[in-house]
Amino acid sequence: TLHLAGGEAMCRAAVAGRAQALSRIEEQGGSLPLLMGVSVLTSEGADPASIQAQVLQRAILAQDCGLDGIVCSGFEVRAVKERCGRDFLCLTPGIRFTGAGGADDQARVCSPAQAVREGADFIVMGRPVTRADSPVDAVRAALANMREGIRI
Repeated sequence: TLHLAGGEAMCRAAVAGRAQALSRIEEQGGSLPLLMGVSVLTSEGADPASIQAQVLQRAILAQDCGLDGIVCSGFEVRAVKERCGRDFLCLTPGIRFTGAGGADDQARVCSPAQAVREGADFIVMGRPVTRADSPVDAVRAALANMREGIRI
């Protein structure tokens, strides 16, 4: 991941570096790493319209520079996909179970089902799993919730 606040030169350098490493990666039987640009942290809770505009601006930058996608909250995924296309990847952190109590530093959170419905390609669900009494049960619950998002 690269924070898109680093700008165009940084993004283009990352894409160029990956291209230079391609032959070595292929020789070793590896797969090409994805380059994902961090848009706006999910801990930021300012005005939603302002955040969405900034995320879209950074998504366009990422796509223009050749990154594979961006990191954004579930609330921006649909707009990013509409602007950048379905193949432009969205990795969505800040995933929480609906109705789960307990405050943390995440301001823009959504459930696994919501993230799936919005079109997220990847989700990041750390604390609800690592802090659960049974992490295995938490993962099972998240997968069940994601299936609900697919059915709707």
